[in-house]
Amino acid sequence: MKKTVGYVVFLFILLNSVYGKEFVRNDIENIVIDNKNKLMWQDNKEAKTNEKNWKDANRYCNNLLLSGFNDWRLPSIKELETIVDSDRADPSICTIFKNISADSYWTSTSLPENKNNARLICFVSGDDNDDEKVVNYCVRCVRDL
Repeated sequence: MKKTVGYVVFLFILLNSVYGKEFVRNDIENIVIDNKNKLMWQDNKEAKTNEKNWKDANRYCNNLLLSGFNDWRLPSIKELETIVDSDRADPSICTIFKNISADSYWTSTSLPENKNNARLICFVSGDDNDDEKVVNYCVRCVRDL
């Protein structure tokens, strides 16, 4: 079953990259493919409701099994910025995503000057900020294609 799911997802990615759409959604697998940046985004219900501190957010992504893949991770600040839609507000995220919280989402990017804080994207405004790693925020995982 796992090989079949992986094969179906591979064909989905291949066909969509050929047709040149930047973002493509797979409703069956609850993922969004970013062909431009070669990323696959988690977009299941947990991406809307899952709140964790930074350490647990990293652990959650590293242990996620979604769409037949187990190599998920917390996105960097640069990666999470690629799904911000600055023409929208509340939420300011690309409209292809269905499971959305307007709250802030963790990134894997720590602050160089303060290792106790990490970067966030707030999808109310699309702005980035930071907070202490012990605070709970939303989690949306990513993987490389």
